[in-house]
Amino acid sequence: MTLQDPAYQLIRRRLRPLGLRLRLSDTLLFASRTLWIAAIAVNLVALIGRLWPIANLPSWAFLPVLLWLMVVAAYAILRPLPLQHVARRVDRLLGLHERLATALELHERQMHDQLDERQRQDASQIASTLTTAQLPLRVERSPLLAAAGLISVALLLLFALPNPMDRLLAERQAVREAVTQSEQQLTELARRITEDTTLSADEREQLLSEIRALQEALRANQEDRQEALAELSATEARLQQ
Repeated sequence: MTLQDPAYQLIRRRLRPLGLRLRLSDTLLFASRTLWIAAIAVNLVALIGRLWPIANLPSWAFLPVLLWLMVVAAYAILRPLPLQHVARRVDRLLGLHERLATALELHERQMHDQLDERQRQDASQIASTLTTAQLPLRVERSPLLAAAGLISVALLLLFALPNPMDRLLAERQAVREAVTQSEQQLTELARRITEDTTLSADEREQLLSEIRALQEALRANQEDRQEALAELSATEARLQQ
């Protein structure tokens, strides 16, 4: 029996969409069983963001969901599903008593007797009546409902309940904006001092040195920026004298 056997080719054609249906069903089942893991990770990040200031907290919180989606996609694409395995599963799910799997096996063994030919013809007739809708899509409700509950809690933590760290983040943002503006002002002031012909070389170098020191203070750690801003006011007052 060659690869051109009509019965065998018909069985193969009918099994391909059924295999895709099984792959979809397996992926949905895997997703429903594992979503709770990503949901727990989202809640952990949301809770951490209420203890330590994290900029763009929602984006970081839902990063585990993105990673979970990548894992699910890899599972759907890379998980092997040979045709023989598809035939066995379709036989089992639809109660076909291993007709499809046996037909494929007989073809691989190059069986040519009349009984084997009749078996393949019988399997091809059954295969011609099969549709993807006959194969159910499977999910597990319990872990899926648990994941939905966890995601609801995470949404409350991220968007509904006030976060005590928001005030600290806003203060830090205000300091960063003030630092940026102050650095621009210092750069302009340094330019003006460089161009000021009324200053002696020693005076110009001393003033520029103070400006460089202040710029370094402004670029220091976040905890030092408030002090740097205070120094800025004092130094600008001295520079204007």
